[in-house]
Amino acid sequence: MSAFSPPCGPVVGWTDGDVVRATGIPYATAARFAPPVPHPDWTEPRAATSWAPACPQPPMEELDAVLGSFAGLAVDEDCLRVSVTMPRDVRPDDALPVMVWIHGGSYVSGAGDVPIMDPAPLVAEQRVVVVTVTYRLGLLGYLGDGRDRPANLGLLDQLEAFRWVARNIRAFGGDPDRVTAFGQSAGGDAVAHLLAVPEAAGLFRRAIVQSAPLGISRGRRRMAAAMARASRGLTAEMPVAEVLARQAEVERAAVPFGLLGAMPFGTQYGHAPLPPESGIDAAWDAAAPGVDVLIGNTAEEARLFLPGIPWLTRLTRLPVAGPLVRRAAVAAVTGIVYGVPGRRFARRHARAGGTAHRYVIRWSAPGSPFGAAHTVDLPLLFGDEEAWRGAGLLGGADWEGIQRDARRVRQVWGDFARGRIPTRQLIRACWSCGACAAELPTSEQVVDGRGDHVRIRHGHHVLGVRCRDPRALLEGRRGRPVRAHEVAPLAAGERARGRARDHAHGDDGERGGGSDEPREARKQVPLLRGGRARRPHRAGGVGGRREERLRQAGQRDPVQPPQKPEPRERTSRAACVAKPMRAAREA
Repeated sequence: MSAFSPPCGPVVGWTDGDVVRATGIPYATAARFAPPVPHPDWTEPRAATSWAPACPQPPMEELDAVLGSFAGLAVDEDCLRVSVTMPRDVRPDDALPVMVWIHGGSYVSGAGDVPIMDPAPLVAEQRVVVVTVTYRLGLLGYLGDGRDRPANLGLLDQLEAFRWVARNIRAFGGDPDRVTAFGQSAGGDAVAHLLAVPEAAGLFRRAIVQSAPLGISRGRRRMAAAMARASRGLTAEMPVAEVLARQAEVERAAVPFGLLGAMPFGTQYGHAPLPPESGIDAAWDAAAPGVDVLIGNTAEEARLFLPGIPWLTRLTRLPVAGPLVRRAAVAAVTGIVYGVPGRRFARRHARAGGTAHRYVIRWSAPGSPFGAAHTVDLPLLFGDEEAWRGAGLLGGADWEGIQRDARRVRQVWGDFARGRIPTRQLIRACWSCGACAAELPTSEQVVDGRGDHVRIRHGHHVLGVRCRDPRALLEGRRGRPVRAHEVAPLAAGERARGRARDHAHGDDGERGGGSDEPREARKQVPLLRGGRARRPHRAGGVGGRREERLRQAGQRDPVQPPQKPEPRERTSRAACVAKPMRAAREA
């Protein structure tokens, strides 16, 4: 047994292999459909040896087939608990980085102490303190009409949990000034929206937003109103089983709203603690300078959900077009819901004065039918072989092989929690200036366990590299990390080699025709059939020969800016065909 003395009251935890746990600690209390209040302190030692119960939730057969069954979870409306996992040799004065986990599940399922989300591997390898949070879900936590039932109760629960961490985590060996909020799916969405809550300022210094469906977080007011109408008559005195039965009816009210209805429950703008939808961007901008963000998604998020759409499933079974339809649908939905909104979030965060990094995980378990689908990042961070044994997501893949890649991903997460920003630590020479590469304010990184492909995005420039190591970190040409002072010489050498290659091919330093005209003039070649400017083709191509003929014919001065072509008389298609036919008859 391990004893701790936080301000909330004495706690007795337990040792579990390489970690020490204090589980099921109450951080708040709440009546049904009421905001949370901090849990009263206690004076007698409290046994923190039981897992936190899950919020009552309906069964999710589809997720059970992918992630394994959650049937063994204890369930209780009194679920506002946290569980703390620490390294086995932790001391109260260690001041380790703290990572607070917000679980996903579309705001209707999941819990903080689900076995597949056991943070023990992350804690033992990276020597961090992980706090898992259980909060209210579904009708109990995320649907309010603003009058009889407040909205965003689950978000208010999470806010109260972060306050508990700030007050008590030092007693468990954590540093309250180095707190990282991280969550996946709905949990990632919650972390992103906690950034916009003024009351959360200072409660965490970094945020990891994993697979957050930000593309369907806006424009939900009409759908929420329809769901609120469907929930009329719901009272705080109803048995919880009746509340869950009504939840299915309420979810059906979201079906007419298309893609938004894929996640009926969620955060509602204009209800405490969130600002109106018109002010959410300003709230995010205000928080940006104080929080570093790592945001990303898996490469095929939608591959988990599309099999549940009957008409699309029928199309994907077509002999030839089926695979193309499936890939196109997966790419489109992944981009709309996860990819594009995530990129916009990172860019806005950086423009507002914050530091933002983006990642894409292309990893998939060998033999898995799901590929790099939604939730594929979970086994790379959490759980052990026993917890994941029944999960269809891994398709029976070798656990040791999975862990080789998982250890690298956990290292990235642990480094970020320590403030070790990957692009400032491991920098590869690139085709941009060394100074820019050494001070990347934003980046995009790809984890690919198959092709080991790492990509960094800075501004509008994409720097592609090949690494031996599939970590989402930039590394040297042969896998050795490149330090910041080496970047400028390496980049200069790369540019010199590029100029030598251009000279050997007869170019003057830029790909394009081997012309003597200034670079600015060559970039403004007018089209022969129109007046828009266009880049020239490569040397020796059609565009290069056309330019040479124009210069020889004196049709334009190459050092002068392009002139607008004279308007030509339009000729009908029939006339174009008839003219050569007449010429042939006359001949």
